Amino acid sequence: EVLGVSSKPILLLTRTLGSTKAVAVKVPLGEPAANSAASTFLSDFSDILRRSNESMKHAWDFSDKRQMKKWWKTRLDLDLELSTLMQRVDDDIMGPFSVFFLGEPTSRVDWLVSRVRKLCSGLKLREDTVGLLALVLLHARAFREEDICVQMRAVLAPPPLDL
Repeated sequence: EVLGVSSKPILLLTRTLGSTKAVAVKVPLGEPAANSAASTFLSDFSDILRRSNESMKHAWDFSDKRQMKKWWKTRLDLDLELSTLMQRVDDDIMGPFSVFFLGEPTSRVDWLVSRVRKLCSGLKLREDTVGLLALVLLHARAFREEDICVQMRAVLAPPPLDL
């Protein structure tokens, strides 16, 4: 399916691993609703950006130690809010699909891809599927068992989009 229409929002992630071909994976973002995690994220993110911009435009007197402390507290509070928000994105929106954002944690990626390719040779998997399967295996220790099952279903689902 190269082109499609969906009533549910999706995120399309593209990825390469080692020397394998680029592939795309559809990540479901849940039901469209005003209170969905994605909608809340965008609202919260916009609010943090607005307050950050306001704090930078404010006429601060940095020769006054109290104002300088207040400026730093504002900046650090905004940084903490943004960090918390991004953690929520990982937990609530991306969930187990965050594996597709992770880098290659080992210099043995090509070895692992060739090993997975050899082990899966009888399964008639596409080359790009083998690469994504290796990615999931590379990061398996960072995820819970149920997350790995979701990742594996996404990788082994009907053929991903070709790019």
